[in-house]
Amino acid sequence: MRIDLRESIYNINPVIGLILRYKQSVGLIPVDDPIPKSLTFVPTVNGLWYQVAWGLGNPLSFALYQTKDGRSVTITGIYPHLYERALNLLHASPYRDSLTTGIKQWNAEDLDQAMGEARVIGGIHRTAKEWAHHPEGQYLAKTPLIDIQKIGDSDPVPFTSGPNQPLAGIKTLALTHVIAGSCAARTLAEYGAEVLHVARDQSFEHSFIWMDVNVGMRSAFMNLKRAEQAQVLGKLLPKSDVFIESFSGRAVEQLGFGFNERLGSSKRCPSYG
Repeated sequence: MRIDLRESIYNINPVIGLILRYKQSVGLIPVDDPIPKSLTFVPTVNGLWYQVAWGLGNPLSFALYQTKDGRSVTITGIYPHLYERALNLLHASPYRDSLTTGIKQWNAEDLDQAMGEARVIGGIHRTAKEWAHHPEGQYLAKTPLIDIQKIGDSDPVPFTSGPNQPLAGIKTLALTHVIAGSCAARTLAEYGAEVLHVARDQSFEHSFIWMDVNVGMRSAFMNLKRAEQAQVLGKLLPKSDVFIESFSGRAVEQLGFGFNERLGSSKRCPSYG
């Protein structure tokens, strides 16, 4: 079996087609570009597109820009804090003309390095050959699509008797945001698992995420930097069969919920993903 992971965003992100069609309608993408038409899934509520107000008119929403040395780059400002970081790095105002001028001041490799240092989300559009020779491309080429590591032992937990779905009785905690991690949790819920999604208190999230990606899950807000709320989550974790997190860096470990921090806290060892 062969899987082209470059196609995954088109099959997971429920609004990528809407955004590309909008950009095509206002002249930001050529009319004859075949990709927007190939994305046939058009999610609606009451016959209207999902609400993607921050994405449709956003000049840093899946847009192409040219660097000083003629390379194409995409910088993502699809979340307010990422938008602010990008504007600060480029010394630009939130308009396409200003962003175009700001990016034109940089050579692509220098900009790529600066984005990494400033935690700006973006990258250079590379050919397959260029990506294969890039250190990250080489690292990913050696990484299996599914990597299973044994992190400990615990007594086996029997399945629910008389299940009506394959994963009935499986309890899952999901500390996820955006799309990929939440899609993993949603998939478990679709197969019958009981999923509790824990979102960060007072953090921005698109409404379409809640309507589409988080479907089938219970939801709660928590501020895990507050000791009393972290204690509540800590009591739920040993009762869970699966724990999913999708935050960058070591954020979850720093909050005390990595598997190394929790491995010895219970005789029951949940699966981490």
